[in-house]
Amino acid sequence: MSAEKYLDLSRKYLGQAREIMGKGDYAKAGEMLWGATAEMVKALAFQRGVELKSHGEIWEYIAKLSEETEDREILKLFHVANSLHTKLCVPCLRGRAEDSDVQIGLRGEMEVFS
Repeated sequence: MSAEKYLDLSRKYLGQAREIMGKGDYAKAGEMLWGATAEMVKALAFQRGVELKSHGEIWEYIAKLSEETEDREILKLFHVANSLHTKLCVPCLRGRAEDSDVQIGLRGEMEVFS
């Protein structure tokens, strides 16, 4: 895959998140935001010659990037995206995503895309 394909997927998932959120399915919208974030990170890594294949590798890359750039906000925004992902995947949290949770995640995504 190429960096551009990862970015295309990220944009696609972000658009789907907006659409799904408009229908009130915040848990699913949060999952789409997680997907957009993960694909964006993969694109950045790919541009730097690194291919990420697992959640663990994405986490490690984000931590390294945050440290390299001395930008803790990167790590904070990634935690927000991951919490939205967790709310759909963890049985006791399933369906617990709130509008405010997804709005925070969406704002974080928009900051990264701008």
